[in-house]
Amino acid sequence: DIVRDVRERTQMLHLTMAGLEHQVQMRTAELEERETLLRAIFETTVEGIVVINERGLIEMVNPAIETLFGYKPEELIDHNVSILMPAPYDREHDGYLKNYLTTGVKKIIGIGREVVAKRKDGSIFPIDLSVGEMMIKGTRKFTGIIRDISARKDIENRLRDNESRYRLTLEVSTDGLYDWNLQTMQASYGPRWIQLLGLEGHDIPLNNVYDWKNRVHPDDRPWVERALTDHLEGKSAQYCVEHRVRHRSGEWKWFAMRGQVVERDQAGKPLRMMGTLTDITERKQAEAELAQAAQELQRKNKELAEARDRALDAARAKAEFLATMSHEIRTPMNGVIGMTSLLLDTALSGEQREYADTIRRCGEHLLEIINDILDFSKADAGKMELEQMDFDLRTTVEETVALVAERAYAKGLEVGCLVQASVPERLRGDPGRLRQILLNLLGNAIKFTERGEVFVAVGLEQEESVAGGDGVAVRFDVTDTGIGLTPEQQNKLFQPFTQADGSTTRQYGGTGLGLAICKKLAELMGGQIGVVSTVGVGSTFWFTARVGVPADDHRQAPAALVRAPGNRRMLIVDDHAVNRRILEEQLGAHGYRYESVDNPCEALACLRRAAERDEPFDLAILDMQMPGMDGMQLARCIKTDERLSSTRLVLLTSLGRRGDAKLAQEAGFSAYLTKPIRQSQLLDCLALVLAGPGARDSGAEGSQPGIITTHVVSEVRAAMRGHVLLVEDNPVNQKVAVKMLEKLGCRVDVAGNGKEAVEAMERIRYALVFMDCQMPEMDGFEATSVIREREGADRHTPIVAMTANAMAEDREQCLKAGMDDFVSKPVTAQALTAVLNRWLPNETATRMAA
Repeated sequence: DIVRDVRERTQMLHLTMAGLEHQVQMRTAELEERETLLRAIFETTVEGIVVINERGLIEMVNPAIETLFGYKPEELIDHNVSILMPAPYDREHDGYLKNYLTTGVKKIIGIGREVVAKRKDGSIFPIDLSVGEMMIKGTRKFTGIIRDISARKDIENRLRDNESRYRLTLEVSTDGLYDWNLQTMQASYGPRWIQLLGLEGHDIPLNNVYDWKNRVHPDDRPWVERALTDHLEGKSAQYCVEHRVRHRSGEWKWFAMRGQVVERDQAGKPLRMMGTLTDITERKQAEAELAQAAQELQRKNKELAEARDRALDAARAKAEFLATMSHEIRTPMNGVIGMTSLLLDTALSGEQREYADTIRRCGEHLLEIINDILDFSKADAGKMELEQMDFDLRTTVEETVALVAERAYAKGLEVGCLVQASVPERLRGDPGRLRQILLNLLGNAIKFTERGEVFVAVGLEQEESVAGGDGVAVRFDVTDTGIGLTPEQQNKLFQPFTQADGSTTRQYGGTGLGLAICKKLAELMGGQIGVVSTVGVGSTFWFTARVGVPADDHRQAPAALVRAPGNRRMLIVDDHAVNRRILEEQLGAHGYRYESVDNPCEALACLRRAAERDEPFDLAILDMQMPGMDGMQLARCIKTDERLSSTRLVLLTSLGRRGDAKLAQEAGFSAYLTKPIRQSQLLDCLALVLAGPGARDSGAEGSQPGIITTHVVSEVRAAMRGHVLLVEDNPVNQKVAVKMLEKLGCRVDVAGNGKEAVEAMERIRYALVFMDCQMPEMDGFEATSVIREREGADRHTPIVAMTANAMAEDREQCLKAGMDDFVSKPVTAQALTAVLNRWLPNETATRMAA
């Protein structure tokens, strides 16, 4: 029994053990399946999971942590969890954990909260953190579930910003809002809408659409209803009208009403309409005022247009009067001044010469006053214009200085000019206006200077691009050693009818227009004008002008008559520093070797030292007026010294008197020149002296044969100048012009009108034509047109207008008619010389140079 009992118990135990084993196997499989599921969840969840111990050290992380923080799992294991937290949360975490382990107070466990975390790269981002606690084998563990909420926070921030903007819009909006239910015909209005109509704190009668329309001004109601109907029927995309509405105060105010149907049924019937109401009363009032002002402006414009037409008629009448007066005055003035100049070239007694010279000077002064008045009138009317023509700047400046030299020398003043070598010789602009400014400034300088000098310097202000080609800005300085100006006097300059000394007892005369005209001319040429002055020391008046540089030129520039052999050595002897500087610049620019001294004793020493070195000077230029020993005495000393006698001598003097040329030749001079000497005349003279007697024909009339004077140089240059035609109907003007041209070396034919000129041009090929403009039968303009038509493309005869009309429009008319140049009457020898130098090739110079 015992054995059987034991056996039965044993079988039951086996059965129980088998059942228990099966249960264990099933439980194990179930646990393994659950563990696999949990691990899959742990591995694949997008939330980060971090497991830490009581010391805060990380024991386990899931793969999502790497995505969130950038750390690999092995980089975090056994590191304090604060590695994932930015300051100050890293320190707070340690405090929370320590406090919990000490007191058991759970401040963060079991609580989801939004905090910030720190990635491996140091960037901060927002997270949602949930912390849990668990016990594993008696050890407390903590788990953290981490979710990145950056996208959500960004959306929240944008929504918050939008809400803020929306609130701000509502607060600052000046528009009233309305909402109409088109099914019930009830309307509701916003607070601002109520304020606009002054209905605060009152019952609002406008509770439907029809009440609103009844409040609209009767005159505006038709188009308001039409616009509303069109929009409700879908004929317009938006309802927008401006109309008057009765305010609670009883006044009518202007409003702009806009709206749009925001809801329709399936059939397209409008159900709801919303919009805004804007007070535009002030704008409408401004528009009304503007319309009234526009009407007033239109009325005033009409009055101004009528006044302008009257002013233009007056200006045209004034211009016609000025042109007529200019012609009528200049025609007899041409005869007076021209004939007086010719008279002065004849044999006269001293008393007769004084009378004739007085007539000439008074005529020239009267002409200056006429020119000033005409120029100021043109400038005041905005009619002053500039010519654009090619010209020689050096010639223009030298001719201008020559015009005033006689006055300067009569007062015992030195006068000279220097054009820097950097300035192009040929420029494009208005030489007449440049000459006008220079004449005015030089005239003033001589007038206000009692002793010393007047000097003109010309240089480049700056290089720049000028319309129509490359150009330059040229600066002109006129310096004197005169009385100078105080600052107060300088402030009065350049104003019309104003002089520095405005008293009735003033010492110096004048119209007070000159500098004002100069200012306008300088500004018209793109430049400026100014003055630097010290009382008792002198003044420098300066001005600038922008001029073009022509690319090419069909005219021949005057050249030296004879090219001097190279390696020539010159000696300059002059006690005046400015004169020495002028000569040095002129000689150096043309390749001459030179030395200069300031007194006769040093000159003799220099000549002797050169002779001892067997390098004698080829030529010496001596000034006449020097202290201690004048030029004549110095020349005699040189010629009596056998070692120095071979040096050829040129005398420069500012006091040209009859008989001086003979005395100079007797003293041993080869040439006798009067100041101011032009560069071309100086170079021609030096070339003739160095070339010897064979380079010229004979001496000047009235001088000893053999000595070279400025007249000899001019005669040699002017010889075979050319055959010219003078077209002039006035007998007096004919005589004046013919005599002047013949004295300049021209052979002259005369035609009495344009028809005769055309016939003469058919018979003879003239080198140049001087054409008057106003003549009987055929005027100069028509004659020029006919000549140009008959010449064809292979021939072009230069035609120079010679007219008493001196207005800018007259010049322009001449050039448009086909003329090439312009000379205004009264005609001077200097003006004719300049024209001849510009247009006629010098055949003698060409032949001699060859």
